[in-house]
Amino acid sequence: MKKILLSLIFVTVFPSASVYAAGKVYYASPAGAGDGSSYEKPCSFTSGINKISSGDTLYLLGGQYDLSARVNVGKGKSGTSSKRTVIAGYPGEKAILDYRKQPYGSEVSGTNNIGLCLSEGGVYFHLKDFTIRYAGKNGLLNYASYCIVENLEVYGCGDSGIQHKTGGGNTIKNCDSHHNFDYKNGGMESPNYGENADGFADKQYENSEPNTYIGCRSWANGDDGWDFFQRVGNTVMENCICYDNGPKEYDMYDHPRYEVDKEWFDQFTEQELTSYPCYGNGNGFKLGGKNTEHNVTLVNCLAVANPSKGFDQNNNAGTMKIYNCTAYKNNRDYGFSNKSYGSLIIRNCISYRSESSNALSCKSVDAKNNTWNLGITCSDADFVGLDVTEAIAARNEDGSLPETSLLHLSSGSRLIDAGIDCGYPYEGMAPDLGCYESSFSSGVTTEEKEERDVRVVVDRSSVKVLGAEESVRMQLYSISGQCIADVHGDRLSTASVSTGRYIVRVIGAQGQVIVTQKILVN
Repeated sequence: MKKILLSLIFVTVFPSASVYAAGKVYYASPAGAGDGSSYEKPCSFTSGINKISSGDTLYLLGGQYDLSARVNVGKGKSGTSSKRTVIAGYPGEKAILDYRKQPYGSEVSGTNNIGLCLSEGGVYFHLKDFTIRYAGKNGLLNYASYCIVENLEVYGCGDSGIQHKTGGGNTIKNCDSHHNFDYKNGGMESPNYGENADGFADKQYENSEPNTYIGCRSWANGDDGWDFFQRVGNTVMENCICYDNGPKEYDMYDHPRYEVDKEWFDQFTEQELTSYPCYGNGNGFKLGGKNTEHNVTLVNCLAVANPSKGFDQNNNAGTMKIYNCTAYKNNRDYGFSNKSYGSLIIRNCISYRSESSNALSCKSVDAKNNTWNLGITCSDADFVGLDVTEAIAARNEDGSLPETSLLHLSSGSRLIDAGIDCGYPYEGMAPDLGCYESSFSSGVTTEEKEERDVRVVVDRSSVKVLGAEESVRMQLYSISGQCIADVHGDRLSTASVSTGRYIVRVIGAQGQVIVTQKILVN
């Protein structure tokens, strides 16, 4: 019989809007002129930022907030580990912080024209469910630590969409950063448009606590998807996607920032604007730079159609662990070529239709159970779908990644159960290769038996264990392997869990797995 082996990845349970209200609650709207004390009396966004203090919540009501200057959230407004300071879109409404009137780069103000900034020394903020767009430089700049940045969309900014500088211990979950482009970099005399604008920039500093990225996507940014240039410290990435970063050109005609940068754009003809050149690097996951030690683990990540490398060492001297990742149609799927620096551990990965040969020759390489090690020649028939645009399909209502067919394994593929156990969830006798674990079997069976007297039942608001003769622990996983909840006891609440398919694991008092079962939450 087939069994499922799971191991714990993340145990953070992200709160729903209903539990934000630990401190005072304020409300802001695009035209707000009230005191912010209620939904009916919203204040402005900047007034709301001024009003909140530690542990408070600021809800952003739906609509476009027209902003022209950087908004700083000072460290004095920091939350605590048990009572975060929250800035969140109001549930069911779409709040957009629009900075198209903000000067480019550091022009006019003399300082970086950032959209929203979490100040250095700040801790325990939670940003959730809103959009930042068209900032003169970074959309979001984070100097703070132990923050949650969740369900943000950042695009159209004049530099990297989301950037971290100092701090650490942050979790960035289900965020999209795209079409960020430094279109004036180098000026007219030495144009270098696109050289600095990444989707996510986490670089040029040292941290003691790792930043963790879960379910984030980066596409069509001027430079790279993720850039960890000169990064020192640790990072974890799971279920993240890079697609088509560093495109050859952009259509800048009638760009939303035209009015604030009219003098610049008027130097170009309409034809030049519609084919505006981009000189960015075009990598998906750029893992380092200048031989600094960045220790990074990537699990179930996907790099698709990036003009340079899908996964790029870029002279990183740290340890790079790449487990169950997929690279498809990049100029070079995997580029790790600095023979003097870096340690690469790569397992269960797929490379398919790389335009150039992969380079796996950094100082230390430990490669096992990848398509090239196993001598498996992939074909289109191994995959359910190959439409690369599915990489940026609309997210689910709760912000999670959408269900797609892109690069999922088809029944009968030799990539099923061809991997080696790396300590992460899998179904079947062994992990599949690539970033998407299938529900298909390789045909191999085992005589191991489950304890059939113990069973799992689902009702409207919970999952229960029946028949257990000992204390148990319950874990709830998404189908993609993300741990959503981890509780001790024979009942796990699903009241705040979105409708869909999940995996429940029941663990006995001695740490043994008693039951693993797929369930449907309605």
